[in-house]
This record gives sequence, structure tokens and C-alpha cells, in this order.
Amino acid sequence: MKDFLSIAIQNGCIGSTFAEDDKRIIVYTRWADEMILEQFRSSEEYKIKEGNIIQSFAAAGFKIPDDILFNSTAKILFNNSP
Repeated sequence: MKDFLSIAIQNGCIGSTFAEDDKRIIVYTRWADEMILEQFRSSEEYKIKEGNIIQSFAAAGFKIPDDILFNSTAKILFNNSP
């Protein structure tokens, strides 16, 4: 995951948050705009890394999206970070 986020940052990701509740892990990435995100998501580098991440979660017994929620297009309602 750290390797994936390093590549995301190199391609325009401006931040990420990992959280968990009693049912799942939640991964949220922040991008300056959706076009930059979509350019990254359509890259070959993304497809390779995404496949590896999904395989590692599946090997650990996680189910996507039941156990892990990836959401990169949610609307932010409130943010109190600088």
C-alpha cells in the first residue's frame, strides 16, 4: 500500500487517509481534481499496483467492498485539517 501511495503522490495525489471501524478498513485519497485522478487510474502503473494490492488483501482474507472501502470520489462535507 505504501508503494502504491508513493506512486499516487508522484501522479498528483495530495493526501490519503486510512481509517477503520469495527467492520472494515476505509481508504480515502485526495486529488486536486477528478481529471488528474482519472489519468492516474487509466495508467498501466496503476493497473499493476491495484492488482497487487487487491491480491494481497484477498490473500489475507479480506473481501472488497465488504471489508475494505476504497473511495476516491466522495464529496467532502467538512475538513478541519490545515
